[in-house]
Amino acid sequence: MGIRTKIALGFVVLTITVITLVSVWGAQKLGFTVDSSDLVYLENIKDDVLKQLSTQQTLLNKQAKEAQKAIENIGLTDFSNQQKRSEIIAKLKDSLSLDYANVFEISKSFNEFFQNSDSSNRNYPLTRLFDTGPLSHHGYLVSEALINSNQNLKLVIAAKPNIKNKEDDVFCIFDTNGILAGKGFLADYSLEVLKDTITFDSTKQIRINDKVYRLRCFELNNSTKIVTGYLTQATTLVKTQINSLMSRLAIFEILGFLILGYFWGKKIFAPMKTLQDSIDKVSEGQLQKIPPEITEKGYEEISTVARSFNQMVDQLSSARINLIEAQKELAKKEKMATLGRFSAGIAHEINNPLGTILMSAGMIKDSLDKNYPVNQEDITTIIEEVKRCRDIIENLRTYTKKTKPNLIKTSFKSFFEEEKNNILKNINKEINISFDYNASEESFIAADKRAMEQVFNNLIKNAIEASKDTKVLIKVIAEESDNECIIRVLDNGKGFECEPENIFEPMFTTKAQGTGLGLVICQAIIEGHNGKIKADRLKNEGLTCFNIILPKTDKDSKGG
Repeated sequence: MGIRTKIALGFVVLTITVITLVSVWGAQKLGFTVDSSDLVYLENIKDDVLKQLSTQQTLLNKQAKEAQKAIENIGLTDFSNQQKRSEIIAKLKDSLSLDYANVFEISKSFNEFFQNSDSSNRNYPLTRLFDTGPLSHHGYLVSEALINSNQNLKLVIAAKPNIKNKEDDVFCIFDTNGILAGKGFLADYSLEVLKDTITFDSTKQIRINDKVYRLRCFELNNSTKIVTGYLTQATTLVKTQINSLMSRLAIFEILGFLILGYFWGKKIFAPMKTLQDSIDKVSEGQLQKIPPEITEKGYEEISTVARSFNQMVDQLSSARINLIEAQKELAKKEKMATLGRFSAGIAHEINNPLGTILMSAGMIKDSLDKNYPVNQEDITTIIEEVKRCRDIIENLRTYTKKTKPNLIKTSFKSFFEEEKNNILKNINKEINISFDYNASEESFIAADKRAMEQVFNNLIKNAIEASKDTKVLIKVIAEESDNECIIRVLDNGKGFECEPENIFEPMFTTKAQGTGLGLVICQAIIEGHNGKIKADRLKNEGLTCFNIILPKTDKDSKGG
């Protein structure tokens, strides 16, 4: 069966999945409708309770004003007598059917009479009068009035709310300290049971004895909430139950399709995995073909791709062979070209002194033929140019021989001091050169002092020649890092304009009389010490810097 058939089956599976999603969406819609109808009814119960509380609060406010006027009209504003105060308050409570009444002085601590001195802090619509005692177990409607004839007195009255609604409807108002008011079984709940039973802003269905109630919690303010409920049928589904049922069905369907897809995918995509592995190996340079069981016996579409891939591997193998041959030929030509450039450079370097020797010898011959005295300068010139040829040949022998240095373990400080003395011995005293040692006393390196002397003499010579047009300034600094010892040779010469790595190429020189092998030999010696030499032009400071980096060795090691 080809991939097209498999894709068709995939569409069937996709269709089933879409149907499942639509079913779930329908369940969500149904649940939303059911939950919305609950929400409307339960909100109506809440609004009715709050409306009744508002009406009763208005009535209580009116009673407070009437009581205030009665006290002012009969002149009962002197409450300094405790017995007289109690009699007046008792008559006031009886006449108005109040649960609490009191007159207090504002200047005194309000907690003597009432829980909260600031009416803005009360938990409307109901307030808990005291933290303890009989009046702490309920919420009350509270009203206040200032007795105008005595600005220091305030009247406070409170009454329990009387909420009437449908027989099967229930409600409960509570704060962080417990129940404030309620009707039905909710009025008998403790705060802990209420919090465990009701989830805020979500419809809940619970069974009480043989009755089923639908409940919902609403927030009135930061600390006060109200739960409303009504009696419903036990067979009614709520949104959470519908969601739970459809979620379980969807999970079972998804698991079934995943298991089925795993086995189908394993059979369909195993050849594609082999193809991917072969492509990865080709990208790594391993030209490996796909086996015949896929190219001949696999699915038609994959077999076609596999055969094309094998043809590509054959072409790459042929191209690789041709590339290797071309690289060999190119390397051969490059080698010959390098040899030609090298030979041309050597010929140029030797031809210059030979030409001078030939001219000086000719002048000496003419003097002898004419019985003239021989010019001693011509003889001196011949000797100097012969020495120059000898130096060129010696440098070539050093460069081509690449003798392995005789490494001997030594302390970095003593090595630096010895090289310092050699440098000072071989240069003019008028040269301004300074030395600075910034390394540990316990640092050790393995070095061939004679070979390294050649390196430093060459670098100092180059620095002096590069600075001949100005006052020579040379600095030699010894430093170290965790694993390396570093010697920096800096000069204020004109430096170099090319890339730093180019100055280490054979026959490369910027001097009229240079051989182009000095820095190459220095590099060979440093690399023989398992080190590195780097050049850098510090343009901002106007300095040229050569860094000689040598690896540290263990103090107790036996060899270099």
